[in-house]
Amino acid sequence: MTFPDEIDDYVVLKLSFDQYPGTSRVLGEEYEIAGHEVKSKVYSEEKSLLRSNFITWAKPYFGDLKGWEENSSIYMVYQNKLVGGVYLCSASEYADEEWGELQYAYVDPEHKGRGIYSILFNEAVKRARQWGLTGFILKTDRDMPIQLYIRWGAEMVERESKFSSNKYLVYILTSLRKLNNFRLIVKHTLKNRKANK
Repeated sequence: MTFPDEIDDYVVLKLSFDQYPGTSRVLGEEYEIAGHEVKSKVYSEEKSLLRSNFITWAKPYFGDLKGWEENSSIYMVYQNKLVGGVYLCSASEYADEEWGELQYAYVDPEHKGRGIYSILFNEAVKRARQWGLTGFILKTDRDMPIQLYIRWGAEMVERESKFSSNKYLVYILTSLRKLNNFRLIVKHTLKNRKANK
């Protein structure tokens, strides 16, 4: 698994809806925007896409994201298959009350380049406006989204080292725990083989 456009830091950007130009992108009729009502149908595809897009993704996000709402999930479905998603939260650790945050944007590699994320982003802006939010906080460790967000009117707020991030630490600790469990299983298996001889 590779993450080709990753950078060494997390970049935090702030996008006021007054600055966002919107999108004119459209998809064919077989694409459909969906929400929490399809969660149980797309859960395994969602989990797989999250794991393939985010090296630090290790567990479900429900209740863990600040400002998580019942209708925070925004999905793009193609012929009943999940091909993209993003999570809109009504609050952010980086801004005042009137600012939300977009989390974990992902698109199936087979469907990239069709404007799916532009449409999901536009849907998130509409929903956030209905919630009474002023704008989004966007945090990423990918180069391409940074350029895209700036083109859409976002301003860079700060950079933070991945190595000081709790998510990175969780990933490292989870990986070490899995490695240790594997080592214990191998040790136990070898011990049983010797005992059975």
